[in-house]
Amino acid sequence: MDSRALKLLVAHRGFLAILLFSIVIHLPIYGDGLNFDGCVAMAVAQALVDHGTFDVETTLVPLHPPGMALVFVPFGIALGFTEASIHSLELFFLGLDLFLVYFLARGLGPRFAVIPVLLLSLDPVLYLNMSEGRSLSVLICFSVITLWGIWRGLEDSRWLIVAAAAASMGFLTQRRFLTFGTGGRCTVSKGCQRQGFSNAALLAESAWVVTGETSSANARLPSLAV
Repeated sequence: MDSRALKLLVAHRGFLAILLFSIVIHLPIYGDGLNFDGCVAMAVAQALVDHGTFDVETTLVPLHPPGMALVFVPFGIALGFTEASIHSLELFFLGLDLFLVYFLARGLGPRFAVIPVLLLSLDPVLYLNMSEGRSLSVLICFSVITLWGIWRGLEDSRWLIVAAAAASMGFLTQRRFLTFGTGGRCTVSKGCQRQGFSNAALLAESAWVVTGETSSANARLPSLAV
């Protein structure tokens, strides 16, 4: 190992230690079963690979936005469409979330930058959602990137394209992302339009429309007794 790589590891040893600790304490998620939403994402991803369609062979599956299934496709192809591959996706996005939070917190200094990373790694709600195969870890990733893009867009409007792309994936992953979409969608799309980025604005608006239509269709489904 050369001196440059060694210095890099030493400089970020706090983050690397928390990252390793977080992965270790989250390994028990592999022993847990999937929530219904996780099963739906896995089934839709497999249908997309096998048949080229988002439709699954049952009428008992509610219509979810396809983002989680799309994100899961490469994991399903590489590891198989199993519970373990869903949990591997969750663990991957946990590491990515911790990296993004640490990257954005570096301005606080080397000591304080690890505090939000540590808090996120110990979040029991995140652990519970990961153990059930839900999309929270994926949504955290898209949310952080969206907010980062908007923040950077205040200085350089080209970053609004990043915010638009991340917000679009958030809209397509979970309907609850529309809570952010009420304000964030307007900020991203209107900002892109003012700066002449019509394609980015169209991307954000299209994703919102697709997710809104999916939500409306889901609301029209009859309630299922469990």
